[in-house]
Amino acid sequence: MPNLHHQRPPPSGGARRPNDGSLVCYGIVVATASLLLLAILAATVSIVKACALAGAVAVVFCAVGCVSRRCAAHGTAAPALPTTAAAMAMAMPAASARARAGGACGLVDAAIDALPAFAYARSCGAEGSSSSSKSGRCVQCSVCLEDVEAGEMVRQLPACGHLFHVGCIDMWLHSHATCPLCRCDVSPQQVGVKVAAAAADPPDGALPPV
Repeated sequence: MPNLHHQRPPPSGGARRPNDGSLVCYGIVVATASLLLLAILAATVSIVKACALAGAVAVVFCAVGCVSRRCAAHGTAAPALPTTAAAMAMAMPAASARARAGGACGLVDAAIDALPAFAYARSCGAEGSSSSSKSGRCVQCSVCLEDVEAGEMVRQLPACGHLFHVGCIDMWLHSHATCPLCRCDVSPQQVGVKVAAAAADPPDGALPPV
């Protein structure tokens, strides 16, 4: 049974490539410029110097043509660039998701506002005050490195109990999800897990259920 499919004939070696026309035009331009330069130099200087300079110019033109032809040949791989850019664009959201999962991003405003905030009632340095720690140091905000004074609004992190100025810790938590002092995770999910674990763990000396 004869084959009805049309078979494309193999490309012949004598077929002209699309850039053959430009190469021919370039050769004609180089030859014309070389002959013109040779005529001008022959009329002004000796014929030997004219031939040498015209030959040098022709060699330069040929080298430029070869380089431009190679660049054009390598330029055929340019359509693959959008694929690479698309792959990078697809990888960026995945990297952002991994960064958020790793705690690189901070907390949302609702989670920050949910943290307990109150006016600090202890003045540092007052006699008989319990604001100083057992080591004799005052309560200090680890973000701004300033002492916490009486009446200043502070926020306490439930995960670790550390105190900070409201403005300082809010700015920190917008870009971090950890305590600036002990690096404890203060995200709502982790805090809920710790609270549930503490509630499930019976205190020491508690009697087992009957």
